Amino acid sequence: MGYPALCLSPPAKSPQPRGGPLSEPDTHRFPAKPLPKQPPSNQPTPLTPPTPSPQPLITGSNTNEGAGFVSFTPTGPGSSTLFNLTESVIACPVAQEVKNRNRVGLPTYRYQYAGNFSNISPVSWFGAYHSAELPLLFGTHSEYRGPSTQFEWDVSYAMEALWLSFAEDPSRGPVRLAIGDAPANPNNGSYFAWPQFEQGEDDMLLFAEGGTLMQLVGSGRIDDYCTGL
Repeated sequence: MGYPALCLSPPAKSPQPRGGPLSEPDTHRFPAKPLPKQPPSNQPTPLTPPTPSPQPLITGSNTNEGAGFVSFTPTGPGSSTLFNLTESVIACPVAQEVKNRNRVGLPTYRYQYAGNFSNISPVSWFGAYHSAELPLLFGTHSEYRGPSTQFEWDVSYAMEALWLSFAEDPSRGPVRLAIGDAPANPNNGSYFAWPQFEQGEDDMLLFAEGGTLMQLVGSGRIDDYCTGL
């Protein structure tokens, strides 16, 4: 089998540099620029300090957050352990966030949830553990370990109304009609507007403590046990 012949051409001559083959390269037309100094690779890049979101915010904690962060035993780890965990893991960080927002005038609505319903918290020491408020907030509490009490329904309706009104118009803040008996369909007989949180005022909304649907209390019941506030 034949192959086509290869056409070989002599290599092209390299162009001579300006000024002849022995002249110095021309560096005057394109002067070299020094590279910017780079920080040593072992130094971390400075971070911008975090700033609170300017959007209105509902935030809060539960009275027994710590129960969600311990191993299960029939009698629990004890009230002191639960309280310390509640404060350190959730309640005090929330308190610090709220204080920071309050300093710069950002609208904040603070709550504490204290509900202890047997179908949500089947063991007595569970109480208002971390996320125990969510079944009431989303209206799914009756799908747990048994039927809900009327008081449980009332708390759920109240929370749903406040959060829904806030989602509808955050600039107005959360409001609710018919705070008294908390019927399923609130009417215009009574009206409640959740006040913005101000440090040192009785404006933290407490849900489901001692058979009371909701009440405004001071945040000292949490903040007085937090260091650095």
